[in-house]
Amino acid sequence: MRQIGLYIHVPFCTGKCDYCSFYSITPTARQVRRYFEALRCELDLIRERYFGSQTPTLSSVFIGGGTPTWLEPQPLAELMAMVHRHFILTDDCEVTSETSPETIEPEKMLTLVQTGVNRVSLGAQSFHDDLLRRIGRRHRRADIFLALEHIRSAGISNINMDMIFGLPGEDLAAWQEDVRTAVDQGPVHLACYELTYEPGTPLANRCVPKLDEDVLIRMYYQTKDMLESAGFEHYEISNYARPGFKCRHNLRYWRNQDYIGLGPAGAGYLDKTRYNNVADLDKYCSDLLEEHKLPIANLEQRRGLQLAGETAMVNLRTSEGIVQDEFIEQTGLDPFIIYAETLDRFGRAGLLEIVGNRIRLSRSGLILANEVIAELIC
Repeated sequence: MRQIGLYIHVPFCTGKCDYCSFYSITPTARQVRRYFEALRCELDLIRERYFGSQTPTLSSVFIGGGTPTWLEPQPLAELMAMVHRHFILTDDCEVTSETSPETIEPEKMLTLVQTGVNRVSLGAQSFHDDLLRRIGRRHRRADIFLALEHIRSAGISNINMDMIFGLPGEDLAAWQEDVRTAVDQGPVHLACYELTYEPGTPLANRCVPKLDEDVLIRMYYQTKDMLESAGFEHYEISNYARPGFKCRHNLRYWRNQDYIGLGPAGAGYLDKTRYNNVADLDKYCSDLLEEHKLPIANLEQRRGLQLAGETAMVNLRTSEGIVQDEFIEQTGLDPFIIYAETLDRFGRAGLLEIVGNRIRLSRSGLILANEVIAELIC
C-alpha cells in the first residue's frame, strides 16, 4: 500500500519574530473562518486531482506554521477532524504539531492528544531571556518549562525542541549552557539551527553584526559532540534524536518521498512534481472559494539529472547519505557514475566519504554542505 505524508500550514501567530521569513499573520476572526472553508475545499480538490476515488494513506502528518496552537481548542479539533475525514492514517502514523511556549494551554494540549496528535515540536530557541528578547521572541525561559509540563501532562512524550545558535551577542559558553539545559529537559529530539539573517526580516534590516565564522563552527561541532555524548544520534545536518525517535515526516523530505502540502505557503511533492501554494491568505482563499482552483503559485516536474540533483541534495543532508540502489530506483541514474568526478574531487578534499554503497558527508563536510551540494544540482 502506497503511503504518503501530509503537511498543513497554519499561517497564524501571535506576532512575527525578528528572524522569521515564514509566511504568517495575526488574523481576524473572518480570516480564520475563511481559512478553514478554503482548507476543506483544497482537500477535496487535491483528492480529486491526484488520487481520484482512492483514499490516501498517511504515515506522517505535520501541522506547521505560523503557530498552530495559536488556534483555540475547537478549531484545533476541527483541523484534525478534516485530516481523519479525508485520509486513512496508519496505526503508527506520526502526527506532529508545532507550537510555541506562549500559546500552550492544558486544554489545547488535551485537544491535540484526543484528536490524534502524538508528537509536539516546541520552539524554545534559547533559555536565555536576554537572547530571546534580541530576536523578538514572545516567551521567556520560565514559559518553556511550563509548556513542557503541559505537554507531558496531556500524555505526549515524543517531544522535539527547536534551538537556535549564533544569536546576536551570544558566546560559546551561553550556547553550551543552552544545549545542556535542553538535554536536561528530556526531549527525545533536538533540532539545532544556525541563525540565518533572511533578507527583509527585521533582524537583517537592523544590520545586526553576525558572530564570527570560527565561533559558529565551534558552536556547531560543540553541539554535535555534546549531544552524541548524551546519547543522541546526529542523523541530519541540524537534527538529533534518541534511538527510535527520528522525525519520520522530515525523513520523508530528505528521502525525496511524496507528501501533500496544504494551506497558504504550503509545499508538496507528488508524482515527481513539486508545488508551492500562494503565500497570501486572502489570495489562497479567493482561489479556492471563488475561483474553485488549487492555489498553486509554482509547479515544477522533476526528471532526469534535475531529479537526480534534487534527490542527492536532500539525501546528503542525512547521515544515511545517498544510498546507491535507492537512488537508482528513484531516479533511474547511478550516483557513482553521474557524480564520479565530483565524488573524486570532494573525496580527496575530505568532504565526502564512501561507505559501501553509500555516499555521505564527512565530519568536515558537514559545515560545507551547501558548497558540496551545489556541485550536484543541475
